[in-house]
Amino acid sequence: MNKPVIYSLVVLIIVLLDRIAKVLIQDKVRNYGAAFGILQNYTLLFIIVAVILIIVLCYYIIKSDTSLLRVSLSFILAGTIGNLIDRLFYGYVIDLIST
Repeated sequence: MNKPVIYSLVVLIIVLLDRIAKVLIQDKVRNYGAAFGILQNYTLLFIIVAVILIIVLCYYIIKSDTSLLRVSLSFILAGTIGNLIDRLFYGYVIDLIST
């Protein structure tokens, strides 16, 4: 199996685990902003930024020379995809930790 496939599987598994966790959690925290709720109700801005970030992260995962960097960027990519899915389907991000 080639390296892009491996990192794609890492991203897919993390996104699936994120979705499962968000379905199973009882006390869902709705975050309409960014980290710690800043910039509330800028959903369209966050969607645009997420799409740009996904493209940039994919580029750097492909161009990276080290496995550690690729894995680290894959985790960030998976989190970005998970948050994008939340924003597209719900208009907010489901957080697992309340501030």
